[in-house]
Amino acid sequence: MNYLHALTEFARAIDEPNSTNTAISPATQANMTVYRNNIRLNRANALKLAYPTVLALLGEEFFMAMADVYTHSTASTSANLHQEGHLLAEFIAQFVPTQAYPYLSDVAQLDWAMHQAHYADDHVGVSAATLAEQLQSLAQLKLLLHPALQLIESKWPIASLFAMHHGGEKPQDLYHSESVLVWRDQYQIIDAAQAAFFLALMQQLTFEDALLAGAAVNEGFDPASSLSLLLEQQLIIALA
Repeated sequence: MNYLHALTEFARAIDEPNSTNTAISPATQANMTVYRNNIRLNRANALKLAYPTVLALLGEEFFMAMADVYTHSTASTSANLHQEGHLLAEFIAQFVPTQAYPYLSDVAQLDWAMHQAHYADDHVGVSAATLAEQLQSLAQLKLLLHPALQLIESKWPIASLFAMHHGGEKPQDLYHSESVLVWRDQYQIIDAAQAAFFLALMQQLTFEDALLAGAAVNEGFDPASSLSLLLEQQLIIALA
């Protein structure tokens, strides 16, 4: 039996407790529970780091109990623990014990967006001067945005809840929507027209189409502040 096959059998034994694997000795098979528990604990600890706001809202005991159910029911898809938990927001949305917190899944989306933004690859941003050189053809250009840039739209005040658990004030109203733009370790609440504009750019529509998307929400939409943010934060990485 070759090394790759043996390694594959070992991995399967971790995920499938009742499997029979000829590549694994009886002594090792008897100790597989130790490996499984260590892996689940590492995955749960990774979730704590990726979802600090969800952790704060639920408390560590509740969170770790939920993480245990998640890691039992959801297979890991990457050897990189920074990628652990990309399905947690979906899991929370259908997890019965969290149904008393209908905003929690969206808060988890924001936590994950912040996590992804933090670990995104570095890119050099397009300068304002370079963009100005393309001003005549700007309408038909596509602005390729930094992979750290994330957009979360929610019917709940997710940024306010995030801020509350990171030293900010408690939300005045739990029943209002917030759209949040995230990049690196920063975020900003934006209005619905800005959200439509940014979403169109992220979908690789032209600048003109992105403007129309913003104007469809608000006829008076002015992209100046949104474009300034993209340039100041070096979030435009190419023009196409």
